[in-house]
Amino acid sequence: MASDNFTKAKDHADEMWSAFSGLHDMQAEMDAMINMEWDSQLERKDVKQTISPEPHNQFMGAKRLMSNTQPNINISAELNGPIPADDVDKMERFCRAVLYQSGRINGHPVNEEVVDSLLRYGISFTSINDTKDVVEWQKGSIIAPSKARKYRNERLQLTTPFLIKPLNPRKCACELGAMGLECFYYQS
Repeated sequence: MASDNFTKAKDHADEMWSAFSGLHDMQAEMDAMINMEWDSQLERKDVKQTISPEPHNQFMGAKRLMSNTQPNINISAELNGPIPADDVDKMERFCRAVLYQSGRINGHPVNEEVVDSLLRYGISFTSINDTKDVVEWQKGSIIAPSKARKYRNERLQLTTPFLIKPLNPRKCACELGAMGLECFYYQS
């Protein structure tokens, strides 16, 4: 029964991955343009080939422009019901702190990675993990984590209650339905 469910889930993930293959091919082409990796070579020896850095320069300029400022987090009291102004301020500070700490843990500011993904591919996927769940999961793990990983995860839980991590869209596939996201697949 369990292996049958696993097989069905794996088959469904393979179907999703193949449905996204055209998008992943286009994303690879975008990366090649931005990273200036051109396959075309001239056969003539009397002509010097010049590779245009324009896609790279435009991408880097837009990325610098859009990711140099911190995200403006605004919680609307009108849309979310009667929330006291003091509570709104606390929630906004909490969100900013979680974003900042997640960026420190990931090694890059979260907003910079999201902007990079959106400029490159026009799509961004972000995981939000409860750090308490990460610590609990490692306790019940089949393979015991190393002392360093255990210490890191416990310190992570003390640093922030949530870890926001942008995912590489080239390794993602999703299925959307009438109610939004129905299925998500990430190749690690």
